[in-house]
Amino acid sequence: MEKLIYSIWKFWALIVFVIIGLIFLPIMTLLLLIFPTKSTQNICNYLFKIGGFLALILIGIIPIFQGDYKALKQHNKYVYIANHRAYLDILIGVIFTSVNTRFLSKSEVFEWPVIGFFTKKLGHIPVDRSSAKARTTSLQQIKQNVKDGKSLILFPEGRIHKNTNLLNSFKNGAFSTAIETETPIVCLTLLNAGIINPSHGKPKIRPGILRVKFSKPIPTIGKSKIDIDQLKSETFELMHKHLLEYYPAGVYPMK
Repeated sequence: MEKLIYSIWKFWALIVFVIIGLIFLPIMTLLLLIFPTKSTQNICNYLFKIGGFLALILIGIIPIFQGDYKALKQHNKYVYIANHRAYLDILIGVIFTSVNTRFLSKSEVFEWPVIGFFTKKLGHIPVDRSSAKARTTSLQQIKQNVKDGKSLILFPEGRIHKNTNLLNSFKNGAFSTAIETETPIVCLTLLNAGIINPSHGKPKIRPGILRVKFSKPIPTIGKSKIDIDQLKSETFELMHKHLLEYYPAGVYPMK
């Protein structure tokens, strides 16, 4: 019976996302083709936020924000770092951050039909790890976006991890970018996205309250590369603490 309910819900979620896409994507396409400006990118990102939020509500997922929202108004850009447990994580990031926020995506995604078009036109950033030169070029583009006033969302764990660890080790890229551009870091802890949308086994999507916890901005002015490990440790411990409060057994449920 449980499998049948999940199958029906997944089918309903697919219908909702298709309908929302058919409503919003043509409008965004016309705007991006006729007025290819940064302002249009932000307008379309706002439409994406509305469409994404509406889709979540219609499939029974209620996003709940926890944190000091006023503290996030102190700057106009941040390097957001988030844990990565679900395929919905990017949509969640869009909904909970400002319209000037950009994501990193594998370079091959930019060649996909439809998704590639919007990824390019909305100003998101391709990441090519095929060689040292390509990685350097990607990192320079990332840093230039922040210097131009955009926020970034990065997943310092590097990928979706399908294990019971509350949090997995962080890579350096997000912290190097924040330090070099003197941009505050905000920890975006997705407390139960991996329960709502489990990534292990067959894809599932479940109704429920989706809890997201923001930290206060962590300043990086005056820091250098020698502070990367300290920043990684500080943010890891903070996000791990948030997760541990939600999962006191210290284990991420695989269900």
